[in-house]
Amino acid sequence: MPRKKKHLCWLAVMLSLPATLLAQTPPATPATASPTGTASLAGQIKMGEKGIAGALVSLTNVAANQVAGGQRNQPFAGGLAAQPTAGGAATTDTEGRFQINNLAAGTFRVLVTAPGYVLANSEMTMQLADGQAVQNLNLSLAKGGVITGKVLHGTRPVIGEPVTLTPVDATGQSVQMRLPNGISFRTDDRGIYRLFGLPAGRYLLSVGRGEGGFGGGGGRGGPNGGGSNSGNAWQRTYYPDALEAATASAVSVEPGQELTGIDIRMAARNTYAIVGRVVDAETGNPLAGVLLGHSKMANPRANRPNPNNQNGPNQPNQPTQQGNRANQQVVVEELTDAPSNEAGEFRIAGLTAGSFTVYATRDRATGASEFYSDPVPVEISSSDVTGVEIKLLRGASITGVVAFENANESKVQANLPNLLVRASSRSSGRGGGGGGLSNDAAAQLGPDGIFRLSGLVPGLVTLTLVDRATPGLTILRIERDGADLQAGLRVEAGEQVAGVRLIATYGNSSIRGMVQVTGGVLPPQLRLSVSARRVDASASVRDRGGRNAPVDASGRFQLDQLVAGTYELTLQGAGLGRNTITPVTVTVSSSGVQSVIFPLDLKTLTAPPTRGNANGSDRQPRGIRQ
Repeated sequence: MPRKKKHLCWLAVMLSLPATLLAQTPPATPATASPTGTASLAGQIKMGEKGIAGALVSLTNVAANQVAGGQRNQPFAGGLAAQPTAGGAATTDTEGRFQINNLAAGTFRVLVTAPGYVLANSEMTMQLADGQAVQNLNLSLAKGGVITGKVLHGTRPVIGEPVTLTPVDATGQSVQMRLPNGISFRTDDRGIYRLFGLPAGRYLLSVGRGEGGFGGGGGRGGPNGGGSNSGNAWQRTYYPDALEAATASAVSVEPGQELTGIDIRMAARNTYAIVGRVVDAETGNPLAGVLLGHSKMANPRANRPNPNNQNGPNQPNQPTQQGNRANQQVVVEELTDAPSNEAGEFRIAGLTAGSFTVYATRDRATGASEFYSDPVPVEISSSDVTGVEIKLLRGASITGVVAFENANESKVQANLPNLLVRASSRSSGRGGGGGGLSNDAAAQLGPDGIFRLSGLVPGLVTLTLVDRATPGLTILRIERDGADLQAGLRVEAGEQVAGVRLIATYGNSSIRGMVQVTGGVLPPQLRLSVSARRVDASASVRDRGGRNAPVDASGRFQLDQLVAGTYELTLQGAGLGRNTITPVTVTVSSSGVQSVIFPLDLKTLTAPPTRGNANGSDRQPRGIRQ
């Protein structure tokens, strides 16, 4: 089953300010962080020269595999909501001052919440050591931009319609930008929307949803959710009235600017349904309660010119001697629909004309299923499609156990309820989207570490182990009867596989370091990170994956929850280029902390522009741009 698309946003700074900003705010009590530590952080939140009362300052632990500057955008929908934190939090007092005590050593991202405002400072990541007390961390707020307007169909206001904001560059391509993490925002009873607290930049605004539809009395929502009056009625429309992002008009927002009258006129769409039933592939008997899913397919290159031939810009690509992928279908929308009824029947409504695949999907609430289905292609032109039959097949299963090298540690047994074994299965046949049929399964561990995964499509299955609460989990080996399964396990249709073992451990070593800069000063916009890859001969294939940590403003970094061994450290950052800085090798022992200095000579990374290229252009060589 194709995986559900997701928008992921990795926020370094998020702002929101309580409505009682100007009201009297009681002095803040220093917050107590969890887990308890000996470090502390204090400072002041200001706008101009005035302290901001009632702002929430919170710290989030930076996971070992997160790197500063690597977040993706997520749709913005007005309003702001504070994120749960694992580090600590405090509310500023009447002078805008805050203090967070009892912090454990580690790397933290500083977040400030204040509606309608953005953080004027650069992204802030703090590195705290045991017992360290950081004072006078002063952050400045600035007024955010506002976009407001109406959503209309003809002259009638469209009520309760979600509004999505996408940052773009001058060419209309999506770009990374830290946006407020908004709660779901919809137009009001007059069709009016208002987005606030926006950083300066260019944005595309859109309303409406993609393909959707919940037949048979409602179902579980896909990426776009469900249950609103807009689920099937409206075609996705971009400001001012475009049906494609490529023809939309971007809206430019200056710092603190309020743009009004940004009205979007929506287009209604003709919708159709896919109707059919689910049956047992062996007996042909109808099956009730089977959750259905559907995906809309598209050929993104169908109307693009092929550089390998002489087609005009609006002509389909033609085959060439080198071949091309012009006919490959890709998933553009993906939703989960209602289960089949007592007669095995289903109805997926609210679909526009196009190519679809329909299939049985796993109930994400329970994760349990013994069956799967091949995706059935469906073509909708100008009417409902009926008589579609989904044949349910018995999938393979895998039973095994998770064992720990450090099984005697207290947190191993305590964390067993938080562990999930996940399987990703892909067949070698042709499935929806032009690729092999695939599906995912997950199973929680029993008290003895035993797990069972079911409903897997025949083909190659890869296994992973996830701790949903505690970092530092590492898979060392995956085996069955002594055979290495690092590359995956091949299963047949309906096969019941047993005897699989996942050997894991919790890393308890750390590397603490300093980037020592010589030959100049780092540009303030340059964000550095350090990656660590295990390179010693005893490391398994699974244990060679990279760990990453951001470098804070003082040049410090820290990598935690490492398995004992030898690591190659690499300094990374936009503008550094590739293979320009010599890696550093560090060996850490079990439960050990190793210190390291990472030299960075800026003189070796800069050079004057190279002139006289073959194409007559001047190019700036790779390196830090001054």
